[in-house]
Amino acid sequence: MEIRAAKLENWSMIWDLFFLMGKTDSQEKVKERFEAMINSEQHYIPVAILEQKVVGYGWVQDYGFHLRAGKKISRLNDLFVLPDHRNMGVARKLFFSIKDWA
Repeated sequence: MEIRAAKLENWSMIWDLFFLMGKTDSQEKVKERFEAMINSEQHYIPVAILEQKVVGYGWVQDYGFHLRAGKKISRLNDLFVLPDHRNMGVARKLFFSIKDWA
């Protein structure tokens, strides 16, 4: 299994995951935001690829440094794995990739 940053070339498989997760806007609007986020240093969207198929993704956002404490603040927004690939360590690998980025 490969964990790496999402790329626009994976859009169709990633859209399927977004749709399964639910609460999606139109595909065109989501794709616009997705493209902006994968090109932003404040967002990280890792994907899990198994046998050339995207089976999971995560999304974390960097909020910069806390005003008083000075520690970097990041928020985990999404972590999703296809139902037939759960309990196989996919989410754990995505989470550790997110943790390393944050």
